[in-house]
Amino acid sequence: MKMAYSPLIAIAFGLPFLVQGTIQQTALVGGLDHGTAFSDLSVVSASESSAILSSITLRGGSRVDGISYTYAWNGIPAITHGGTGGTAHSLALGYGEDISTVKACANKYRPNVLTAYHTRIFYLSITTTLGYGVAVGTASGTCTTWTAPSGMGLIGFEGRDGDEIDAIAPIWGTPNAYF
Repeated sequence: MKMAYSPLIAIAFGLPFLVQGTIQQTALVGGLDHGTAFSDLSVVSASESSAILSSITLRGGSRVDGISYTYAWNGIPAITHGGTGGTAHSLALGYGEDISTVKACANKYRPNVLTAYHTRIFYLSITTTLGYGVAVGTASGTCTTWTAPSGMGLIGFEGRDGDEIDAIAPIWGTPNAYF
C-alpha cells in the first residue's frame, strides 16, 4: 500500500516522497547554498514511459565535476549537469539493466583563502542491477547511499551545480515497466 504525504513535510525531515505512482524523489545531499538548482523531474514526469537510461557519464578528479546521461528513447534530450572538468568515466546500460544504487559523499571545499568554505560533492558512484559500476572523485566527508525501491531504477537527478556538482539526489522510477 502506497501512502501519499506532503512533499514539504517529507523534505523537512529528509524523507522520500512520491510525486506520482511511478516516480520517487529523495532528499538532497551536499551544499544547498551554492550553485544553481536543477531537476530532471519535469523531463522524466512528462515522459516517464520512456525515461529509460541508456548511458551515464560521470566526470571528476578530486571532486565531482559533472554528470551526463542519455535515454533509450530519442524523444528525451541528453541531460548534463555541472562542468566539463575532470576525467570522464562512462557506462552503457544493457537491455533491462537499471541503475540500482547511487552513493554520494559531500565535504567542505575552499576555492581560495579569500572565500568561505563550500560544500561540494566529492564522490559519486553508481551501480547497476547487473553489478557494473562507475565512480569519480574522492570518498570523504559525509557519505549517503541510496538504493532503488523495489521495481524501480534511476531515471534522473536533482541538485545544485555550477562548474562542479554542489548537491545531488537521485530520482527513482519504474523505467523497465515499459519494455
